[in-house]
Amino acid sequence: MDLPPWLTGSTSFPSIGDWCADAALCVRQNLRAREVPSASCHSVIAAIDALPVDELVATLLRPEMFVFLTGTDHSNSWSELRNALAERPTRRAGDAIIWSQPTPQFAAVLRSQGRGTRRDSCAGARFIDPSTPKFSENVFALERALLLIERVAPGFRAEMDHLIDCVVLVDEGASFRGASGLAFRGMIMLSPEPGWTVCTFAEELVHEMTHLLLDLISIREPLLKGDLAFEELYAAPFRPDKRPLYGNFHAVVVVSRLIHLFQAFERHGVVEQETIWNDKAQEYARRSVEPLATLMAQGDLSEMAHRWLEMLVEPTLKATLTR
Repeated sequence: MDLPPWLTGSTSFPSIGDWCADAALCVRQNLRAREVPSASCHSVIAAIDALPVDELVATLLRPEMFVFLTGTDHSNSWSELRNALAERPTRRAGDAIIWSQPTPQFAAVLRSQGRGTRRDSCAGARFIDPSTPKFSENVFALERALLLIERVAPGFRAEMDHLIDCVVLVDEGASFRGASGLAFRGMIMLSPEPGWTVCTFAEELVHEMTHLLLDLISIREPLLKGDLAFEELYAAPFRPDKRPLYGNFHAVVVVSRLIHLFQAFERHGVVEQETIWNDKAQEYARRSVEPLATLMAQGDLSEMAHRWLEMLVEPTLKATLTR
């Protein structure tokens, strides 16, 4: 299978820095539309516009910014944004990726997450206490996972420096294994189980990072359109409940990139107890055949979405299932 290297993790997504800059411009335009005559608004805008370009882009793409933009416009929201941005410095490439003590606004974001693969809500979920051994053990495993990704799929690791602002760790009360979303773009929430290996962490990071990449593209170019795009009517690769076409588009792209991660593990001799990477790749591919067929038949796809399916998903699933 001769795929472009950016599809397989050998190199990063083409012009990803330009995509980030364009998304940041869109955020700045949305901030301008929300400006009000207040001291806190003036303070935030003045501080942002004084930043050098690289830091400006990273700041505009922080999860705090998306929580602000997707929330209701209360009179005190600008002061909340000012305080949120001041709470921690903007992350730069190479900085620590774990945010150990998310602010209360993100505790509310966590508890607002709905049904996942584990349970129906996150009403009882909490961030893991950074003073506990559980937190330290998971941070150690996650850091090893990042090194593993850099070794076997350096393109995926390079993308993470552009796409991931922070990773936060959630306890067993989460409805999900991993979560991300445009409403808190840039943040990945992980809820590790005791049996997670370094390879599991690597899989979850690439999984959620792929969602972040698709969300970044969607800021300027909607991937799916039409009345059915968000109707929960269709069988999904991994969830028992019906999912919308939009969700299944994300899912089959994620599966395809994970298959290439598993193949990279195999090529580099990465061993995980009781896991045969080709068997795992085939299982993921089989689960994705029906959702892909439905997308191709019923999805109102953008040109970009068509390219993802035709260049990555279809050839990856076909090659995997015929190995």
